[in-house]
Amino acid sequence: MYYIEAAGLVANRMYTNINTFSGGMKAWKSAGYEVQKNNPLTAFEVETIDSATFKKDFQNCCVVDVRIRKQYSMGFYTRYLSNEMASLTFEHRKKYIHKIPLQYLSSRYKKIAKDKKVVVVDYKGKQAPLAVRYLKSVGYDPVYMLKDGMSSFEN
Repeated sequence: MYYIEAAGLVANRMYTNINTFSGGMKAWKSAGYEVQKNNPLTAFEVETIDSATFKKDFQNCCVVDVRIRKQYSMGFYTRYLSNEMASLTFEHRKKYIHKIPLQYLSSRYKKIAKDKKVVVVDYKGKQAPLAVRYLKSVGYDPVYMLKDGMSSFEN
């Protein structure tokens, strides 16, 4: 019953709306469902930026927050980046600070500016690597992830 274990691992990475198919891919195919074989993401290296460097260079970054919506209310920006956020104009925030949950990234990535380095943030650094690889695959460079996510500010 690997599918139950796999669903648990995915849930631990803060994904929602998880469904399983008893019997796995073999049962899926024998039930007559289609299997798409898309090209996997290229194995781009995921470069990290630590929280101190991120905070110091905040104004020169395009921030992409891929946490799920219910995590936005945790207040990381107001608790740990309040001075940095206060110094930004509304126009700057609108252009360079993006809250795009990972599940919507492929349909909303074009909103992300390419004229600054992109830093992908999540809660604990679990979802960001996938987002970094995706953004690199569609032409963004440089792209970093915040090492250990927003929780790194708590340490």
